[in-house]
Amino acid sequence: MPISKHDKQALADLFINMGVPLVVAMQTVESWSGGEVEALPQRAEKLSRLLNISVEFATKITKKLEIRDAYTLENVRGKIIRIVTPIMAESYVSGGEVPSEESLSDLTDLFDVLISFAESVSPTDEKGSKPTKMATMIEACEPILSIIMDDDKGLGTEKAFKESVAGLKARAEQLAPKLGLDHAIESGLFKSLVSIYVTCYKAGENIDAIWQSCDERFAIIQGLTAFVAEKANIKTDTPPVASEKSTPPTQEEKKIEKPEAQTDEKSDDDDDGDFNPMSFFSAGG
Repeated sequence: MPISKHDKQALADLFINMGVPLVVAMQTVESWSGGEVEALPQRAEKLSRLLNISVEFATKITKKLEIRDAYTLENVRGKIIRIVTPIMAESYVSGGEVPSEESLSDLTDLFDVLISFAESVSPTDEKGSKPTKMATMIEACEPILSIIMDDDKGLGTEKAFKESVAGLKARAEQLAPKLGLDHAIESGLFKSLVSIYVTCYKAGENIDAIWQSCDERFAIIQGLTAFVAEKANIKTDTPPVASEKSTPPTQEEKKIEKPEAQTDEKSDDDDDGDFNPMSFFSAGG
């Protein structure tokens, strides 16, 4: 019987999202063994164990979301597996052996914290199921989980994770209106800040230095965006000027003065209406 399109995609996802990171992890560990290479059956058995522990852990996490719709369950479980597998790969590299269920207790606790956070910031509306939005939020936070599992900067994994997520959420909500965004989380801004944070986290010696480095970069991005917005006449969070009148304008007040006749001359402040917001990158200094 020919394989269905759905099953073909499932096999492709298995290869890309699970097989590749786990095999790379196995190769990394093998490279430390002084040149000794395991036979193919041993490699296959080890990969099978890594796949099983990844699927079992992802299934356990997915059950915590209490999803009843089959389509949503499949969609969310796929997202969770994509999150869990790289973490399992990193755990294998750091420990040199297939992680046991007992060794993953700290990771389970972190996912409980993450699920609680995702639930608190995922809105309930008709644009998508809440579990799917929660899974997307969990996926956005996966890089934070990975770096903290590797190095908690002396804070403890749970505290480091909570402080990281809370700090990024607060900064995203503060930046959103300044960038003309209505939603700090749904717009993808939070996920973008996570990428910057992870880079700063890896380079920083302590949490204070990490946040200082992040805030400097966030300020640069905000300033750059404000410059582009001004040049392109894009309004962000500039409050509208309040009218001095509390009553509707009269007919006379509604009359608009006729514009002056256009001339061929352009003032220095008269920008082209077709301004390209990115053109300043190539402008001469």
